[in-house]
Amino acid sequence: MKRRIFNYSVILITLIFISFSCGEDFNIYVAPPSPVNIPNAITFNPNLKYETITDVDGNIYKTIAIGKHTWMAENLRVTKFRNGDKIPFIPRNKDWANEDMWAGDGNLGLCVYNNKNNKDSIARYGLLYGVLAIKDTRCIAPLGWHIATEKEWSDLLGDTTLTFRGTQWVSSIITDKTKLNNSGLTLLPSGGRGSSGDFGCRGVLFQVYVSMALINIYSNYYQKINGQLLKFTGEGHIGYSIRCVKDE
Repeated sequence: MKRRIFNYSVILITLIFISFSCGEDFNIYVAPPSPVNIPNAITFNPNLKYETITDVDGNIYKTIAIGKHTWMAENLRVTKFRNGDKIPFIPRNKDWANEDMWAGDGNLGLCVYNNKNNKDSIARYGLLYGVLAIKDTRCIAPLGWHIATEKEWSDLLGDTTLTFRGTQWVSSIITDKTKLNNSGLTLLPSGGRGSSGDFGCRGVLFQVYVSMALINIYSNYYQKINGQLLKFTGEGHIGYSIRCVKDE
């Protein structure tokens, strides 16, 4: 009995030593659930008419017609490509950072903010995707839809009569609540994942990938400053949200 206890002790000490000496992450991560459909996760504009679209996982999104385009009014949260292949799940910082992002490749994968599979949070903010998942020819957007292009975003932002903030972007500057999110697009500050694998900017920035062409994917930042939604362009090899537009 003493020898057995001794052997177990040696094994335990060895595992602890390996853990600390190698710096390994022994957390057990579980891929985000899908579909996630929670009707009241987002407060939409009650004065507008929304339709719906369903992705390959069975996630149901509200959509809104704005001008000549129909947009998803929620961030994408799909975990598969159109053909049913799973999009790789990359939870660990070291795996995300080890991808050769600065050489122009990026991540073929997805993650959930802070690696926390809170269904309410996923329903509200969606998932974050690497650039190669977006470039993949198996297509991440639902059938009949595509990743919003620079021109489509520019058309929106160029219309000064539209507001895009969801209820969590309320500013004291907007006193007339009927003008809040009058576009129905409901952009919430979902944040993103940096090249080192760290998460940040939730509650501050809406960060989204923009597609000009299959081989040219980059990111835009939309930030609330003094009550206004401003656009910044950043490098496109991080983990950001996705918004889709219906094919014409």
